[in-house]
Amino acid sequence: ASKSQSFIWIDKECINQDDPNDQEVGIQSMDLVYQRSAYPLGLLQSYFDRQAHLDVLDALIQGQPIKADQMLDLLDVLTIIEQDKWFSRAWILQESVSSGFEMTLLARHGPGLSKSVYLGTIPGEVEISIFELTSALTWAEQCIDDAGQLLDSVTETKLRSVATKLWTFNPLHVPTIEGRDQPTTWNEVYDDPDFRQTCNAAQALTFLSRRQNSRIPDRLAIMGNLCDY
Repeated sequence: ASKSQSFIWIDKECINQDDPNDQEVGIQSMDLVYQRSAYPLGLLQSYFDRQAHLDVLDALIQGQPIKADQMLDLLDVLTIIEQDKWFSRAWILQESVSSGFEMTLLARHGPGLSKSVYLGTIPGEVEISIFELTSALTWAEQCIDDAGQLLDSVTETKLRSVATKLWTFNPLHVPTIEGRDQPTTWNEVYDDPDFRQTCNAAQALTFLSRRQNSRIPDRLAIMGNLCDY
């Protein structure tokens, strides 16, 4: 209602879980559903239970300095995100790629914790888009570099390791506006339901190799949708 949308798609509710044929058709159409979704959401299992976590997240989103004495909190935040099961499922890879920068992630936070509007307005939830997460990761690496010798080697190694893993989650790229008939803006490109973020076969295989799914043949369908075959 807050987004003034007439239709809401929830995978579990909109696909008949007791009808194998409906499941098959629905699953094969997920790339189109998420491509054309105005406000796609990914529900994480991550839970931030400390104010320091939200403070670091807020700094990452706004591009504010993260000091050396906050690096352990940064490590906690990146690890919590990296370990979320949402980033390990094969079908979700297809959904997040099809949605592109429009995908927003929701993660719970502890009661009584305060956050800025940069982390959303939903009570008890942190809202971060895929685009913001990617930008935040770039900024996190810059803050790690800036900490320099103030950062102990063990913590630095762990930070760089988890950051490297986070980069392997989604083959995101910035869409081009070249070749369009009319002048446009980046927001218009992102909001265009006909825009489809894709990757090549080598990228699809690389990213799928890190994902889990119960039916191995599904990987063919997912790969085809990732590449928009």
